[in-house]
Amino acid sequence: MKTRIMISAAAIVAAGVANAGGTAAPVYEPQPQMRSVVAQPDWTGPYAGISLGFGDVDAEVFEPLDLDAGGALGGVFAGYQYDFGSFVLGAELDGNIANLDVDLDDLSDLASDLGEDDLADAIDDVDIGVDSLHRVKFRAGFDAGRALVYGVAGAAYANLNVDADFADVDEDFDDWGYVLGAGTEVRMTDSVTLGAEVLYHKFDDLIDGDDLGTDDGLEAEIVTFQARVAYRF
Repeated sequence: MKTRIMISAAAIVAAGVANAGGTAAPVYEPQPQMRSVVAQPDWTGPYAGISLGFGDVDAEVFEPLDLDAGGALGGVFAGYQYDFGSFVLGAELDGNIANLDVDLDDLSDLASDLGEDDLADAIDDVDIGVDSLHRVKFRAGFDAGRALVYGVAGAAYANLNVDADFADVDEDFDDWGYVLGAGTEVRMTDSVTLGAEVLYHKFDDLIDGDDLGTDDGLEAEIVTFQARVAYRF
């Protein structure tokens, strides 16, 4: 009887040892981690859009008479640029209809002070203003991901209209000058951007000196600020 009990006990112990040795601890292999990769926007390609803003004109006829003008302007633009990574180069053409009317109040007041009331009334009936402003611009900027900051340099064309009923005059004058400035754009979607530009324009002969009866023409400086919406193709 003892012998059977001992054999049974030995068998139970052996079975337990065998079972313990045959059970392997689970091995967990590390799972590969997925890295989040966000593609940076590429500013390469064509684009087109619309702009709206205001401008300020400072024009010098002769010392010490300065003519100031201001008003709204808006238009369309189109261009192409190439993204070199952190540096972006491009060119753009825009056309704007403007309503930058010259303020002749100072000149009218001067005529009144000199006792020339008829001349003052005639000046009040004169309308002078820049009615169009077009530009060919070269752009160089910094790619900041979803934002683009850039500088502008190029050529500008302005048209000035003079309408004087008392002298039966309705003439257009124009001149080419240069433009400098800066702007920024932010991607709202992959295709749509919002932006703004501040530009300085200089024209040496917006009205030729011969037409004014002086040696020098009408010099004008125009500063514009325009908000822009563009679609990138």
